[in-house]
Amino acid sequence: CPAGSSCAGGGAVPAVCSPGTAAKPAQGQCTVCGVGTYQPDSGAVGCLECAPGTLCPKGSSTELPASCPAGFYIGNASTTLKSLDDCVGCAPGSFCAGGAAQPTACAPGSIAPSGNMSACELCSIGHFAASNTACEECEAGTYAA
Repeated sequence: CPAGSSCAGGGAVPAVCSPGTAAKPAQGQCTVCGVGTYQPDSGAVGCLECAPGTLCPKGSSTELPASCPAGFYIGNASTTLKSLDDCVGCAPGSFCAGGAAQPTACAPGSIAPSGNMSACELCSIGHFAASNTACEECEAGTYAA
């Protein structure tokens, strides 16, 4: 059986492996590219490693840009994501816009009281940001600008 093809036997014509699969010489069967690898071409003899900062699920025919949901970020941008489970939750006091964005500290006067927040919140009237995770009530006769 030719490399990059699957042979059913019995004199059947070899079938070229489709993108997302590959067959080594003398293997005789196309196998799906594993997590973290991809193959864009038909008739390939092996799968290619995904580049850092990309996502390649099992059977990928292309590298996908690594993208985490809002409230999460790519913990190590120099690695390949195996799944969205590899995204890290944003810490309290910061927010994560999602995609490939890294955590951003809340601006003065705003807070992120819990983790996994997609935006910081302003303190309510009569309160001030004592830290980037909690608001406190203003003392009598004072106000927060």
